[in-house]
Amino acid sequence: MSTTSHVTALTSKENRRFTSFPGSSYVLPSDEMEYTRLTIQHLMWRRAFEGRLLYAPVTLKDGDEVLETGTGTGVWLLDLAKEYPGSVNLHGTDIEPNLFPKSHPENIHFSLASVTALSRDWDNKFNLVNQRFLVAALKKSEWPIALEELRRVLAPGGWLQLFEPAAREAGSTMARMQAITACLYELQGLTGYILTRQLPDMLKNLGFVNIRIEERSLPLGNWAGQEGLDGRKMMMLIYAAMKPAVLKSGGFGLVNSEEEYDHLLEILAKEMDSTPGTYIKACAIYAQKPE
Repeated sequence: MSTTSHVTALTSKENRRFTSFPGSSYVLPSDEMEYTRLTIQHLMWRRAFEGRLLYAPVTLKDGDEVLETGTGTGVWLLDLAKEYPGSVNLHGTDIEPNLFPKSHPENIHFSLASVTALSRDWDNKFNLVNQRFLVAALKKSEWPIALEELRRVLAPGGWLQLFEPAAREAGSTMARMQAITACLYELQGLTGYILTRQLPDMLKNLGFVNIRIEERSLPLGNWAGQEGLDGRKMMMLIYAAMKPAVLKSGGFGLVNSEEEYDHLLEILAKEMDSTPGTYIKACAIYAQKPE
């Protein structure tokens, strides 16, 4: 297994659209297939956490300010706007505007920005900040910067809620795909699935208080009914989206061609369906900025 820079790129027939934001290490695309995946992912996570959008013990009032960084399709903000129609100001930022909704309520505002460099006008502004699924976007060196930015823009007493995937319980093919993912993350300088174990201490070191963690298991495969079918589709879309980056990196000695990669995904789908107990862990971490 090799993650050195001296690799022979493998070829892919697919042409996926990726962000061109300067300095981005994000390994997933920003196209219609990714829009579908993000929608499924949102529905799965919301279902797993009892339908909640707010995990932190915060009660939003008229005129409060909410920010979502890495908002993607903005689906979390769109759902929140249904619960707080017009009374709360909602802001979404992302490095890729291609997936922003074409229409949205007037109290939602979308803008182009990285979580590592938020507006200097936002000091102590937001009562709640939400961020999800940046494990495949932020480098190890960028996480402390991003969390410091989130602390800066939170109002005193405001809450931060983070959502990231943790380890998976899987069969041998899933283990192979996880090894490929780990190699890709290492090559890109990303933290990987140990992130959820590191975030609580990182938040504590920045002065956050009342740090809490909630974890759920999301089933993968038709053995778990519709929920498992949704989970399987989400994972297949993730691994399909990774293919261009994996092939460009030479396959890490774990896959040798596009055909082999595609065949591996076919085997993986069957494995998830035939292996009850295949899960991905979902982790919610929330913390408060001191008054």
